[in-house]
Amino acid sequence: MTSHSRTSTRSDLLLAVYFELGAERSLALLHSRLADLGVRTSLSTLKRYSSKFDWPRRVAEFEAQATRRREGGHLKTALAIHDRQSQLARALQGAGGAALQQLIADAARIRDMKPADIARILELGMRAEREAAIGSTDRRHLAVSMANLVTEEVVALFERVNTITDEGSRARAFASGLDAIVDEHLRAEEAS
Repeated sequence: MTSHSRTSTRSDLLLAVYFELGAERSLALLHSRLADLGVRTSLSTLKRYSSKFDWPRRVAEFEAQATRRREGGHLKTALAIHDRQSQLARALQGAGGAALQQLIADAARIRDMKPADIARILELGMRAEREAAIGSTDRRHLAVSMANLVTEEVVALFERVNTITDEGSRARAFASGLDAIVDEHLRAEEAS
Protein backbone atom coordinates (compact mmCIF):
# COMPACT_ATOMS: atom_id res chain seq x y z
CA MET A 1 0.00 0.00 0.00
CA THR A 2 1.45 3.37 -0.98
CA SER A 3 1.85 6.28 1.40
CA HIS A 4 -0.90 8.17 -0.45
CA SER A 5 -3.36 5.26 -0.17
CA ARG A 6 -2.63 4.86 3.55
CA THR A 7 -3.21 8.58 4.03
CA SER A 8 -6.41 8.40 1.99
CA THR A 9 -7.64 5.36 3.97
CA ARG A 10 -6.82 7.05 7.28
CA SER A 11 -8.61 10.20 6.07
CA ASP A 12 -11.68 8.14 5.13
CA LEU A 13 -11.76 6.54 8.59
CA LEU A 14 -11.44 9.90 10.31
CA LEU A 15 -14.08 11.35 7.99
CA ALA A 16 -16.49 8.58 9.05
CA VAL A 17 -15.99 9.50 12.71
CA TYR A 18 -16.33 13.19 11.81
CA PHE A 19 -19.61 12.53 9.97
CA GLU A 20 -21.03 10.57 12.90
CA LEU A 21 -20.59 13.61 15.16
CA GLY A 22 -23.77 14.96 13.59
CA ALA A 23 -24.89 18.53 13.06
CA GLU A 24 -22.60 19.84 15.81
CA ARG A 25 -19.50 18.45 14.10
CA SER A 26 -16.29 20.44 14.00
CA LEU A 27 -12.65 19.55 13.58
CA ALA A 28 -11.99 20.65 17.18
CA LEU A 29 -14.75 18.33 18.44
CA LEU A 30 -13.37 15.50 16.29
CA HIS A 31 -9.89 16.11 17.72
CA SER A 32 -11.32 16.00 21.25
CA ARG A 33 -13.30 12.77 20.62
CA LEU A 34 -10.31 11.07 19.04
CA ALA A 35 -8.17 12.05 22.04
CA ASP A 36 -10.85 10.59 24.35
CA LEU A 37 -10.61 7.34 22.36
CA GLY A 38 -6.82 7.33 22.60
CA VAL A 39 -6.26 8.13 18.93
CA ARG A 40 -3.38 10.57 18.59
CA THR A 41 -3.96 12.92 15.67
CA SER A 42 -3.13 16.60 15.70
CA LEU A 43 -5.71 19.24 14.90
CA SER A 44 -3.47 20.49 12.08
CA THR A 45 -3.50 16.98 10.54
CA LEU A 46 -7.29 16.93 10.69
CA LYS A 47 -7.41 20.37 9.02
CA ARG A 48 -5.02 19.17 6.32
CA TYR A 49 -7.07 16.01 5.67
CA SER A 50 -10.28 18.02 5.62
CA SER A 51 -8.86 20.34 3.01
CA LYS A 52 -6.97 17.78 0.93
CA PHE A 53 -9.79 15.22 0.81
CA ASP A 54 -12.62 17.80 0.64
CA TRP A 55 -14.48 16.68 3.77
CA PRO A 56 -17.14 19.44 3.62
CA ARG A 57 -18.24 18.34 0.14
CA ARG A 58 -18.18 14.67 1.11
CA VAL A 59 -20.19 15.31 4.30
CA ALA A 60 -22.76 17.21 2.20
CA GLU A 61 -22.92 14.21 -0.19
CA PHE A 62 -23.37 11.78 2.73
CA GLU A 63 -26.16 13.92 4.17
CA ALA A 64 -27.87 14.22 0.78
CA GLN A 65 -27.65 10.46 0.31
CA ALA A 66 -29.11 9.86 3.79
CA THR A 67 -31.95 12.26 2.98
CA ARG A 68 -32.65 10.47 -0.30
CA ARG A 69 -32.74 7.13 1.55
CA ARG A 70 -35.20 8.50 4.10
CA GLU A 71 -37.36 9.99 1.35
CA GLY A 72 -37.23 6.71 -0.56
CA GLY A 73 -38.41 4.88 2.54
CA HIS A 74 -41.26 7.35 2.97
CA LEU A 75 -42.29 6.89 -0.67
CA LYS A 76 -42.22 3.11 -0.36
CA THR A 77 -44.30 3.30 2.80
CA ALA A 78 -46.76 5.64 1.08
CA LEU A 79 -47.01 3.23 -1.87
CA ALA A 80 -47.70 0.29 0.47
CA ILE A 81 -50.34 2.26 2.38
CA HIS A 82 -51.93 3.37 -0.89
CA ASP A 83 -52.08 -0.22 -2.15
CA ARG A 84 -53.73 -1.43 1.07
CA GLN A 85 -56.25 1.43 1.01
CA SER A 86 -57.04 0.76 -2.65
CA GLN A 87 -57.69 -2.92 -1.91
CA LEU A 88 -59.92 -1.98 1.01
CA ALA A 89 -61.79 0.59 -1.12
CA ARG A 90 -62.41 -1.99 -3.86
CA ALA A 91 -63.66 -4.49 -1.29
CA LEU A 92 -65.99 -1.91 0.27
CA GLN A 93 -67.20 -0.84 -3.16
CA GLY A 94 -67.99 -4.48 -3.99
CA ALA A 95 -69.83 -4.98 -0.69
CA GLY A 96 -71.73 -1.73 -1.22
CA GLY A 97 -72.68 -2.79 -4.74
CA ALA A 98 -73.99 -6.15 -3.49
CA ALA A 99 -76.00 -4.43 -0.75
CA LEU A 100 -77.42 -1.98 -3.29
CA GLN A 101 -78.47 -4.84 -5.57
CA GLN A 102 -80.30 -6.48 -2.65
CA LEU A 103 -81.98 -3.19 -1.85
CA ILE A 104 -83.09 -2.70 -5.47
CA ALA A 105 -84.46 -6.25 -5.54
CA ASP A 106 -86.71 -5.43 -2.57
CA ALA A 107 -89.44 -3.34 -4.24
CA ALA A 108 -91.20 -2.66 -0.91
CA ARG A 109 -88.03 -1.05 0.56
CA ILE A 110 -87.48 1.03 -2.56
CA ARG A 111 -91.04 2.37 -2.34
CA ASP A 112 -90.45 3.37 1.31
CA MET A 113 -87.22 5.24 0.52
CA LYS A 114 -87.22 9.01 0.27
CA PRO A 115 -85.80 10.60 -2.88
CA ALA A 116 -83.00 12.14 -0.77
CA ASP A 117 -81.94 8.63 0.36
CA ILE A 118 -81.84 7.37 -3.22
CA ALA A 119 -79.81 10.44 -4.27
CA ARG A 120 -77.41 9.83 -1.38
CA ILE A 121 -76.85 6.22 -2.47
CA LEU A 122 -76.16 7.35 -6.04
CA GLU A 123 -73.78 10.04 -4.79
CA LEU A 124 -71.86 7.53 -2.66
CA GLY A 125 -71.53 5.15 -5.61
CA MET A 126 -70.21 7.91 -7.88
CA ARG A 127 -67.79 9.11 -5.19
CA ALA A 128 -66.45 5.58 -4.71
CA GLU A 129 -65.86 5.27 -8.46
CA ARG A 130 -64.18 8.69 -8.58
CA GLU A 131 -61.95 7.80 -5.61
CA ALA A 132 -60.87 4.61 -7.34
CA ALA A 133 -59.91 6.59 -10.46
CA ILE A 134 -58.05 9.24 -8.45
CA GLY A 135 -56.31 6.54 -6.44
CA SER A 136 -54.63 5.21 -9.56
CA THR A 137 -53.43 8.76 -10.31
CA ASP A 138 -51.99 9.02 -6.79
CA ARG A 139 -50.14 5.74 -7.31
CA ARG A 140 -48.68 7.01 -10.57
CA HIS A 141 -47.59 10.19 -8.76
CA LEU A 142 -45.87 8.14 -6.05
CA ALA A 143 -44.15 5.97 -8.66
CA VAL A 144 -42.90 9.08 -10.48
CA SER A 145 -41.59 10.44 -7.17
CA MET A 146 -39.69 7.19 -6.61
CA ALA A 147 -38.23 7.38 -10.13
CA ASN A 148 -37.18 10.98 -9.49
CA LEU A 149 -35.41 9.90 -6.32
CA VAL A 150 -33.39 7.27 -8.20
CA THR A 151 -32.65 9.76 -10.98
CA GLU A 152 -31.27 12.25 -8.43
CA GLU A 153 -28.97 9.55 -7.07
CA VAL A 154 -27.70 8.69 -10.56
CA VAL A 155 -27.09 12.38 -11.35
CA ALA A 156 -25.17 12.80 -8.07
CA LEU A 157 -23.11 9.70 -8.96
CA PHE A 158 -22.41 11.10 -12.43
CA GLU A 159 -21.25 14.41 -10.92
CA ARG A 160 -18.94 12.55 -8.52
CA VAL A 161 -17.31 10.29 -11.11
CA ASN A 162 -17.12 12.96 -13.80
CA THR A 163 -14.12 14.44 -11.97
CA ILE A 164 -12.10 11.27 -12.70
CA THR A 165 -9.84 12.02 -15.65
CA ASP A 166 -9.07 8.47 -16.78
CA GLU A 167 -11.96 7.29 -18.97
CA GLY A 168 -11.69 3.62 -17.97
CA SER A 169 -11.52 4.42 -14.25
CA ARG A 170 -14.45 6.81 -14.65
CA ALA A 171 -16.54 4.14 -16.40
CA ARG A 172 -15.70 1.53 -13.73
CA ALA A 173 -16.50 3.97 -10.91
CA PHE A 174 -19.82 4.86 -12.55
CA ALA A 175 -20.72 1.20 -13.11
CA SER A 176 -19.91 0.18 -9.54
CA GLY A 177 -21.76 3.24 -8.18
CA LEU A 178 -24.80 2.45 -10.30
CA ASP A 179 -24.70 -1.17 -9.09
CA ALA A 180 -24.65 0.13 -5.50
CA ILE A 181 -27.70 2.35 -6.14
CA VAL A 182 -29.63 -0.55 -7.68
CA ASP A 183 -28.60 -2.94 -4.87
CA GLU A 184 -29.63 -0.39 -2.24
CA HIS A 185 -33.09 0.03 -3.75
CA LEU A 186 -33.55 -3.71 -4.21
CA ARG A 187 -32.61 -4.33 -0.55
CA ALA A 188 -35.00 -1.61 0.56
CA GLU A 189 -37.75 -3.12 -1.63
CA GLU A 190 -37.14 -6.59 -0.14
CA ALA A 191 -37.22 -5.17 3.39
CA SER A 192 -40.63 -3.53 2.86
